[in-house]
Amino acid sequence: MISYLDGKVSEWIEPHLEHNVLCQAVPLLHNVSLFWAEFEKGFEEIDCATKALKNLKSLKQKLSVQDYVTKFQYLAAYVDYNNLALWDMFYKGLKDEIKMAMLSQLFDIEDDSTTGQMVVDHALLIDQYREQFSGQSMFDNKNTSSSKDHTVAPTNNTCKKLLLGDAVYMIVMDGCAVKRKIESIGQNNQGQVVPNVKWAG
Repeated sequence: MISYLDGKVSEWIEPHLEHNVLCQAVPLLHNVSLFWAEFEKGFEEIDCATKALKNLKSLKQKLSVQDYVTKFQYLAAYVDYNNLALWDMFYKGLKDEIKMAMLSQLFDIEDDSTTGQMVVDHALLIDQYREQFSGQSMFDNKNTSSSKDHTVAPTNNTCKKLLLGDAVYMIVMDGCAVKRKIESIGQNNQGQVVPNVKWAG
């Protein structure tokens, strides 16, 4: 069995073999259980680091960002990687909607001044906002109570009226803004005047 050992393991066993031949019998060379016990003592840490790196590379956010951060930092403690490589792995493992939110806020993961802690803090903040506003629609309003309970304030619309040919923008899946023009103005099913924008092309 010893003849099959190479690399670091061979370097580890060599002094034991020499001592066994030149001086006195080395117990671990004559007892399989003792050999494996000593072997695990010497190489368990390397094995833990290898497993941690493998798990780190495949780790994906499934629950909250906080849960993901905790698991990531636990595994990262076993790995001897530089910060840049670690935080690149961290970012790749985040849910797509968290990454999209970061992009839409122009958070630049590749900026030299961006630290790992900044990536974590930003992801945690986005997740916190998502939890606070989950289940709420941007169209929810407070006018659901009866007319007796509230007074409607006079509206002072100072918004610019959109006209044919005006530029409009839409945030697409990669977080970039796409510019298009209003091609026509028509009516929706309720008879309201709405702009028609052709996004294709």
